[in-house]
Amino acid sequence: AWYPQSLLLGLMRGAKAEFGAQMPDLYRRLGRASADYSLSTVYSVVFKVTSTQWIVSRAAAIFASYYDSGKMTVPENARGMAMIELSDFAEPAPEFCERILGWCSRILEHCGEKNVQVEHVQCRCRGDKTCRFKATWS
Repeated sequence: AWYPQSLLLGLMRGAKAEFGAQMPDLYRRLGRASADYSLSTVYSVVFKVTSTQWIVSRAAAIFASYYDSGKMTVPENARGMAMIELSDFAEPAPEFCERILGWCSRILEHCGEKNVQVEHVQCRCRGDKTCRFKATWS
């Protein structure tokens, strides 16, 4: 069953109000935990036998299996760099964008990549048409 995005955001904001002083990066940690959870299932086997570029190309399918709003695409995907775009998300929120940053970082770490950096280069909450995340690694 799908739960409303507003419920997830409410839970995230409540956790931040309660634990934010001790964990200023709480939203990113939640994204990382989400990646860890999803990779404890069938995806964990896939990560062992495929390339990072293939995994990144499947980000949209992974995202769609957890969210019924928004569309994730990967307009750029090369060795050491990818651009991930999120469009048409019903409830854009900076908290959710931070969660996506953590999720992207952890997925790349599960691929075995080092020096992972993910930047939020465009954001609907800042007036951009889409949210774009630029990931780099070595």
